[in-house]
Amino acid sequence: MMTLSKIQFDGDSKSYAGQIGFQETDEGGNLIHLYDEEGDQLDGGNGNFPSASWDLVETVGSYDDDDMDEFWNLIARGRDSQIVTSK
Repeated sequence: MMTLSKIQFDGDSKSYAGQIGFQETDEGGNLIHLYDEEGDQLDGGNGNFPSASWDLVETVGSYDDDDMDEFWNLIARGRDSQIVTSK
């Protein structure tokens, strides 16, 4: 099971500062991928994450790793959510 959480990149994140994105974690809570607001991988699929820091906004949901339909449903749900942080 994978978990998708909505995040907001902070000011130290250069070109991503203030933007919303998503983090994907495995059952152990290990970071697997970072995504932008549209669901595009920011690590290019190679596990090398951009120099960025972020705050967790909310957990959107969980899905089976091979259920891409549910992944995209969660991306849409997270994008539509109005919860954002402010500093």
